[in-house]
Amino acid sequence: MKLFNIFSVAAMSSIILTACADTDITDIVVDKPASMETNPVIDAYGPLKSYIDRTAHPDFKLGTGVEAGDYNKIGIVYRLVNENYDELTAGNHMKYNFCVGADGSMNFNEVQKFVKNAATAGLSVYGHTLMWHAQQQNDYLKKLIADKKVEAGDPNHVIHISMPNPDGWWAGQCFVGIGKSLSSSKTYTCKFRAKASRDFTMNVRWSKGTGWGAQADDNNPVALNLTTDWTDQEFDFVPPMDGMDNFKFTFGDIAGDLYFDDIYVYEKGSEENLMSNSSCNNADNWVNGYGHQFTVEVYKEGGVVMLEENMFSTDFSDGQHLGGWGDGVQFNLVDGVLEISHPNEMQGWEVQVNYENDFEEGQTYFLEIRLKGSVPGNFSALLQNPDGWKGCGDFAPNFNVTTDWNTVTVSTKCNGPGAKRCLLNIGNYTGTLYFDSYRIYTQKESNVLPMTPEEKHEVLSKALYEWIDGMMEACEGQVVAWDVTNEVMSGSDRDGDGFYEPWNHSNTSAEDQKNNFYWAEHLGALDVVRLPVKYARECFEKHGGDPSKLKLFVNDYNLESFWDNNAKVKSYSHWIQKWEEEEGVFIDGVSTQMHISYEENPETLENRKLHIKQMFEIMAATGKLVRISELDMGYNDMNGTSIKSVDLTEEQDKAMAEYYKWIVKTYFEVVPANQQYGICHWCPTDSPESSGWRGGEPVGLWNLNYERKWTFTGVADGLAGK
Repeated sequence: MKLFNIFSVAAMSSIILTACADTDITDIVVDKPASMETNPVIDAYGPLKSYIDRTAHPDFKLGTGVEAGDYNKIGIVYRLVNENYDELTAGNHMKYNFCVGADGSMNFNEVQKFVKNAATAGLSVYGHTLMWHAQQQNDYLKKLIADKKVEAGDPNHVIHISMPNPDGWWAGQCFVGIGKSLSSSKTYTCKFRAKASRDFTMNVRWSKGTGWGAQADDNNPVALNLTTDWTDQEFDFVPPMDGMDNFKFTFGDIAGDLYFDDIYVYEKGSEENLMSNSSCNNADNWVNGYGHQFTVEVYKEGGVVMLEENMFSTDFSDGQHLGGWGDGVQFNLVDGVLEISHPNEMQGWEVQVNYENDFEEGQTYFLEIRLKGSVPGNFSALLQNPDGWKGCGDFAPNFNVTTDWNTVTVSTKCNGPGAKRCLLNIGNYTGTLYFDSYRIYTQKESNVLPMTPEEKHEVLSKALYEWIDGMMEACEGQVVAWDVTNEVMSGSDRDGDGFYEPWNHSNTSAEDQKNNFYWAEHLGALDVVRLPVKYARECFEKHGGDPSKLKLFVNDYNLESFWDNNAKVKSYSHWIQKWEEEEGVFIDGVSTQMHISYEENPETLENRKLHIKQMFEIMAATGKLVRISELDMGYNDMNGTSIKSVDLTEEQDKAMAEYYKWIVKTYFEVVPANQQYGICHWCPTDSPESSGWRGGEPVGLWNLNYERKWTFTGVADGLAGK
């Protein structure tokens, strides 16, 4: 369920209530126009919930989705759903971004009205939802875990190494020059301070020289345990050969940050410091080792200077050069220098040098090139969204080219979304450009440090608790069933264990992460469910709820998936066991959304039925309560094309009714009575064409005039076991 728009009161104001409409319910009397023919078969049916055999299904609840604001008007929506249903689920108003403001403040007024009005009418409310990645206050939550500023104080230069991705210990190595050659006949003491973005064990070795050609002692490393706080490290060592003059730090598995300061090397028994840069006020003696997957920089911890973070950097020594296009343009690498030439003067944009990456809107980028030209001149640069050739920021000033080598730096703020190109417009430069290096980087203040994973977990856990506590306080123990999580499971198996994993940064796109807030990325695959379960139980009881009545469900879509043989619901069966391994964590039920379509192709329909029944069997086998949480249905023709409500024939409506009846009966047949929580039909009426949820589709049991459809009879017959 991605969007929700059942129907609006504004739309109802123009509706003419007609024959076959559910308007003869309590306090509503509408004359039927004489010109309107009635359908005696459909008219003969009573309210939906009257067809439930309460003896055979004593705990079963028939529910529907409704906009809380519409229900709270105590009008036709209120009366219609009260007459036909046992339980209500708010479409939007019990979700995070409807109750939590951009500043984190909370307002539950509409929720309290909704719960009170339902209770007055004798209906229960089903809570939707406590944990979800969509419809969050993204900016607020991201601000909670944003980089933090340390207090300004006396500047302290520190070496910072960032290793963004784990790639095996060998891929992250750094050589630290001592400044003097050491003797294999002497014992030395090394001391320094260090910390890391997470607890981590780093190995230290010794080498003679740096890089691939270094003679290194790889057999006898010293293992040092680093923590997220500064710790003093000290060890003695004897170089295995004369002439060793570097430490070799290996840290490729950290996928994070390391910090070093106050490095000293002494000959045993001597007070003479042999380290040439103990204060770490520059990175001259720090050399990237194998892999080149990390950056080394110097910042003032406690002082404020601007730090540079490379997005891309090359001196063309790897044999790779930039690309581009334009009539007659040529790119050549000569002795580690990129030569770019074209014969004729053109418009600047007609000849371009291109570098591609994802540029973040709002971020300032610096472009630095060491260059010269065969003749003096200039050219411009810009960021661009290639979709429509939209400019997203012009670098300023222009690049001024002389016949001598110069390093020129320009900058721009990315002022538009979708920027993926950095372009040099060189068309009006006639001659040859020589690039010795090319670098794009960003800057940040030196007193800004990223939160550690542990800090983010702590901050978000607190925010999650406050949200759940606020909701439970507003409901005062009257809402006893909840989607404790919604759509927490991804559709990918990254670790190859045969089960899908919860959403996290590795299985979501960068674009999705802009629009959603994936709690599991920071809380982890276990706590993303365990914490809301524990908080819900604690806060429910805290605010007057009877803990013996509370029911917590994990809710998701595609559990009836035919393309992977119900892999997602099988994954839930697996993960529920893992989540419940922690004492005090118990999940009461599993909910399936079932946003489905009737398939006109008989083979396709039978395949869908097979996997729906299999889904119910897997859910029942968990021993948990089983709920259909968001059932709605469209119609696909023989070609798989969706049919809109305005084009739906009576025969097609009857076919959908039979499918509804089959689903309800199959639920009753497969799921034991003591596990039958209930069915929630998501959309009482068909969806308006303008709706963001299945716009224009025949998803309702009533049409937009509140006339019952054949689908109404299908659900009623299924409930009656006909």
